[in-house]
Amino acid sequence: ASQVFEKMSQRDLVAWNSMAAGCALHGLYDDVICLVLEMQQAGLKPNSSTLVSVLPVL
Repeated sequence: ASQVFEKMSQRDLVAWNSMAAGCALHGLYDDVICLVLEMQQAGLKPNSSTLVSVLPVL
């Protein structure tokens, strides 16, 4: 999934949230934080799905 994500020219909120959720599921908590920060730098605002992905990190 990460290879497909990296090749995407335009990433929407669903793509970012899916990657964050997958990383959280596999215990890659640092990656979750990095993804959310990158998402915000790309101009997207976190939504409730984003927060659900971040909860395991806290």
